[in-house]
Amino acid sequence: MKFMRRLVMSWLCLFSGSLWAQFPPLEISLDQVNAAPSAWVEISVRAGSNWLNITELRGTLGFDESIIDQPVVVFWGLTDPSQALFQDAGHAITFEWASLITVGPNLNLGDVVFTLRFQAKCRPEAMTALNLLSTPEPLFWANGFGWTGNNFAIIPGSVTVETSSELVFCAGFEP
Repeated sequence: MKFMRRLVMSWLCLFSGSLWAQFPPLEISLDQVNAAPSAWVEISVRAGSNWLNITELRGTLGFDESIIDQPVVVFWGLTDPSQALFQDAGHAITFEWASLITVGPNLNLGDVVFTLRFQAKCRPEAMTALNLLSTPEPLFWANGFGWTGNNFAIIPGSVTVETSSELVFCAGFEP
């Protein structure tokens, strides 16, 4: 009987250890938008799968600052946006948020994690990729189940500045 109990306990520990050893990646996508020169544009970072009980999120969103100006946060989809910290990091913006409680929010597929507002510079036909980076602030998430990680499945976004017949309004633009 003791042998059987040990065998079952060993199997449960092995099975649960392999099953829960790594939570599936936190899926995330960024919008792809077109913008007229000098226009304001909003880019959203959206949740994919596995946004369950999220209690901490941090990382870096990279972009080409010669194509779009530094962003400002206009929407935060997680709880208590006053706790979200966004900082200018040159060609990127870092973000950091931690829930004040151990029960974090859930986001559904396509829900907005945060939205940033940029101004497109006067560089028609220019394009900048928007992507989550691992520097200077490493990508990291935690949830209230005790899982943490830096495993993300990321679909990058972009901002493309469209060709416009109104280029005369772009101060300082030289074709």
